[in-house]
Amino acid sequence: SEGARRRTEVIDHREGQDGVASSTTVDRSQMDDAASDLPEVLDRQPGVVVSRTGGLGSFASVSIRGSTPEQVLLLLDDIPLVSAEGSPIDLSMLPLGVMGRIVVTRGSSPAAFGVSAIGGVIQAKTRTVSGPLLEVEGSTGSYMTRGVRLIGGYGDESGDLSVLAAVSYLGSEGAFPYRSDGGTAFDATDDRTISRENNHFDRLAGLLNVQVQASPGVTLTLTDLVTSRRRGLPWVGLYQTRETQLDSLQNVLGASLRVDLPGARGRRLVLAPWLSLSETRIADPLNEFAGRLDASEDHSLMHGYRLSLRYPVAVQTLPGLSLTPLTTAVYRHERFVGRDQRGDSLTRTVRERHRFAAVGELTLD
Repeated sequence: SEGARRRTEVIDHREGQDGVASSTTVDRSQMDDAASDLPEVLDRQPGVVVSRTGGLGSFASVSIRGSTPEQVLLLLDDIPLVSAEGSPIDLSMLPLGVMGRIVVTRGSSPAAFGVSAIGGVIQAKTRTVSGPLLEVEGSTGSYMTRGVRLIGGYGDESGDLSVLAAVSYLGSEGAFPYRSDGGTAFDATDDRTISRENNHFDRLAGLLNVQVQASPGVTLTLTDLVTSRRRGLPWVGLYQTRETQLDSLQNVLGASLRVDLPGARGRRLVLAPWLSLSETRIADPLNEFAGRLDASEDHSLMHGYRLSLRYPVAVQTLPGLSLTPLTTAVYRHERFVGRDQRGDSLTRTVRERHRFAAVGELTLD
C-alpha cells in the first residue's frame, strides 16, 4: 500500500541507496504506523535481513550483510542491548512509536562504541520533543490485531530540556485458518481447514526519556524502557497447544553524559552507565510439549559503563587538517540464572562473567 511504502522509505547519506552505502537513516516520518514493529521497518533496509520465528510479535533477530545476529550491536540511546544468555536480542520487544530515528551502520563498528561488531551497528534514538506534544494512535487488522500508542512530552524551544513519556500496546489473536492433512499426506479424506490455536500475543511497553542541557556544552540524557510481553506457543500445525505460553519482562535503564571540552571543535568526553534486567518464563501446565519441560524461568542482570574521549589536534605542518585520536573503554558485568522444572526435578544454572575492552582509533581529517 502507499502508506506502507511511505513509512519504510530509506533516507541514505550516499547516492544510489543500495547495500554498498556505509549507513542508512530511517527518520520518524517512516515509522508512524501503530500496527508496525521494529523488525518490519529494519527488514526493508538494504543489506539487513530480519529472521522471525512466526508472525507479528514473535521473536525476531537481525543480521547485516550475512553476519550472524550475535555480530550485530543494537543500541538504544547509547545503551547496548545485550543478552547475558549469549543469544541474539529480540527486536520485537522494542516499541517503534518512541523512536525518533534509526541509523544502520554496515561493516565493522566504529571505535566510539568500544566493542567489536563485525556485522554492523543499529542505533535506535528516542524522539526529541520541541514544545508540547500529545499523540494518540490506534490501529486494527486481521485476526484481531490491534495497537494503541499514547505519547506525551514537553520541550523548550531553546533545546535545553526535552521530556518524553510513552505507553504503547500491540496484540493479536493470530487465529489464521490453514489446511491440515491430519498427518496423512496421501489420504485426502481427513483434510480439513482449521484455525491456528494459542497463537496470541500481547505486548505493553512504557518509556521515559529526559534530555537536559545542564550548561553550555554539557548534556545529560536519561532513558528508562520497560517492556512486557505474553504470547502463546502454538508448536507445529498438526499438534497444536492450548495453554503453553511464554512471558517476557525487560527493563533497560541508562544515562549518557556528554561534555564538550574546551579548545578545538569536536573535543568531547562521553560517559554512559547502564543497567538491564530481564526475565523469561515458559509454562506448560498441560504437558503439551511431550514432557520436555513443565516450566522454565530465566533471569538476567547486566550493568556496565562506557567512557569515550575524542580529542582533535591541529597538524601544524598541514594547515586545515587535524589529527583526531578516539579512545573508548567499556566494562560489562553479566549474571544469568536459569531454572528448569521437569516433574519433581529442578535444575538450576548460574553463569557470571566480567568483560573489559579498550579500543583506539586515529583519523586524519
